[in-house]
Amino acid sequence: MKVSVELLRWQDDEQPKVLHRIVHESHSLETVAGALRNVMNSPETPLSPNGYRIVTEDGIELYGWPDAANG
Repeated sequence: MKVSVELLRWQDDEQPKVLHRIVHESHSLETVAGALRNVMNSPETPLSPNGYRIVTEDGIELYGWPDAANG
């Protein structure tokens, strides 16, 4: 399945800012989410994202934030 992947930065009460967006093909949403968590936690990621959004071809949106209360 194809998914759109966005790395996000969310600050205070503002809307999340999209730092980077790609279209990716994968057999597993959990695999994509795991890869994004690794990118977010990597000290080598220059964009400093603190969240992500995955949107499937069917329009299903999945969000990930370091603090579960945020998303």
